[in-house]
Amino acid sequence: MGNRHLRDHDVEKPTHKPSQFLLGTIQKTPDLYLDELQEMLETSCGVDVSCAIIWRTLCRAGFTMKKITCIAVEWSAQKCLEYLTQIGNYEAEQLVFVDKSSVDC
Repeated sequence: MGNRHLRDHDVEKPTHKPSQFLLGTIQKTPDLYLDELQEMLETSCGVDVSCAIIWRTLCRAGFTMKKITCIAVEWSAQKCLEYLTQIGNYEAEQLVFVDKSSVDC
């Protein structure tokens, strides 16, 4: 019997629809992880959903996954500008770029 006699207006409802909350949150802060969104949904809307459901909801709304790029701590806009100015004095045919690599023989 318990809660059977409660009417809809007697039950406390979350202040946000979970899907609206999810989409609004990801638009404001697009670099959140799925588990962070999951926790926020539970805290703010009172719903416990899997990361897979969150991902599926975002996909259906047109969101795609992008890799987060980290900017090196030592990155400097000034040094970058100086480098581009200096390298701009060379023709493309004069440039060779080498990366660290090794071969086990």
